[in-house]
Amino acid sequence: MTGDDGSSSRAGSVPRGQRALPTGPRRSSANKPTDGQRAGSQPKQRASASSSAASKGRASSAGKAAAAPTTLGRPEQAMERAKKLAQGKSDEQLECVLQNALQRGQFEDAAYLIAVTPVLASKYKTSDVIRLMIDMQLCDPAAQLMRDMKLQENQLLVTLLVNELVRASRFQAAVRYAQEMVPNFGKPLADADQTRPSWTPQALIQAMIRAQQFRTALKYAKQFELLELFPPAQLVASMLTCQAWDDAVSSILEYKLVAEFPLEPLAAKLLEHRQWSCALKCIQKLSNKELVDKYCEALVREAARVGDFVVALRYLREFKLDQPATHGVLLRYFVDCLVHHSEFYKAIKYAIKFGLAEEDSETGETSVYATSVLIRRAIDCGQLHVASTYIKKLGLRDQFQAELEIIKQRQRALLQEFRAFARLRDAQYHHAVFQTQLALLLGDKAQDEWVDEAVSVEVTLSEEEEFHAPPPPPPPPLHAPSPPPPLPQFAYSMPPPPPPTFPYLIPPPPPPQQSTFKPSMTFTSVTMTRAKK
Repeated sequence: MTGDDGSSSRAGSVPRGQRALPTGPRRSSANKPTDGQRAGSQPKQRASASSSAASKGRASSAGKAAAAPTTLGRPEQAMERAKKLAQGKSDEQLECVLQNALQRGQFEDAAYLIAVTPVLASKYKTSDVIRLMIDMQLCDPAAQLMRDMKLQENQLLVTLLVNELVRASRFQAAVRYAQEMVPNFGKPLADADQTRPSWTPQALIQAMIRAQQFRTALKYAKQFELLELFPPAQLVASMLTCQAWDDAVSSILEYKLVAEFPLEPLAAKLLEHRQWSCALKCIQKLSNKELVDKYCEALVREAARVGDFVVALRYLREFKLDQPATHGVLLRYFVDCLVHHSEFYKAIKYAIKFGLAEEDSETGETSVYATSVLIRRAIDCGQLHVASTYIKKLGLRDQFQAELEIIKQRQRALLQEFRAFARLRDAQYHHAVFQTQLALLLGDKAQDEWVDEAVSVEVTLSEEEEFHAPPPPPPPPLHAPSPPPPLPQFAYSMPPPPPPTFPYLIPPPPPPQQSTFKPSMTFTSVTMTRAKK
């Protein structure tokens, strides 16, 4: 009894997670093993449980692998599709299927149909289909089909493919496919073993130069280490000759060709051709701070001179050249260019902003950039709207009374001139000769005239209906009631009148529930319809 109690107490002290799971029927306390037996039997049970779980996992994974369908690649799928298409067909039917596939542009199906049928393979070749695709400028699908059908070793097809890409000026694709399919591409000629001539990096770069793609040629000359054959300075000179300014400046800075192409004359040339961003790249690379400030001011001056005021204003703010105290000469030149290009609205605006509209304190005379002077010049140039806008905006009506009368007269004269021109054009349109010519050009459609008719429709968006319970009957009166007052007239049908205040001696039966309509929103819509007269 003592041993049983001790064993049971020790068994109760064992953690729950360390107990072995029962695998058979429950045993009685008399058949329980001792501590030593339990300690020796637990690892065996765990090992057996883990081995059974591992075997179950392997079996389940094997079952899943067997149940999962094998996914075929695109070439295998095309091959199976071609086999199904050719199954049970005669030679003539196969010919018809092949011709239909070629006519519909299904070149991949046609190539695989030739590959799986010996009858068609004895007459045609899959390479013929690929050549047809190359002739139709379908170079990328042709290259993919060459990969799928393992035809990269057919150097005739590869040469034709690269030729077509070069003819289409797709040099990057040509280099990519040549690196993939041309054997020993990019290797020295001594190491290359070529039985027949094919495309080489040197030949492709020469084709790029003939197509005037000098930047691309310089890129691949550096990649294939052919800068000795194709010097960067010569290619950059060709870029400048063809006015490929952005490529030329980028190449000069990338390959450090400042000695061959000095930045100062290059920046001046770029300013002459209005290449502001490229000129700014060269200006920012100048080492001398004074030269940078000089060419920044020259950039603003040149942009203002040619009338590109958006760029001039942008670089005025960016280079901080809009300070009248330090750059007054440049700001006066900018306003002079605005006046020269008849940009009076901006001229008046920036003359006021830069402080140029004030009187000259040294001579006492009115400045040529004064607001009154610029407004009168705008009137003389016919920009009446600009003049009237600034007169009203700056409150100068008293100063420009005579000018306002002149503006009104000119605007009235312009309006009359426009109306006379409109009447002239209308008379020309309705002239008999013009109508005859219009009828000859348009035919019967010239007689169709459209008439606009207004149609008024009343639209109700929503309606609400309310139900009211009848009031309780009052006590019987002592005398007959007076007649009820007349009801007002409404657009909608009104409910029956309520019972009188003093009903008859015998009360009538209670009336049923009453309802009233309340239209929430009603409006009248007028639409225009067009009909032939």
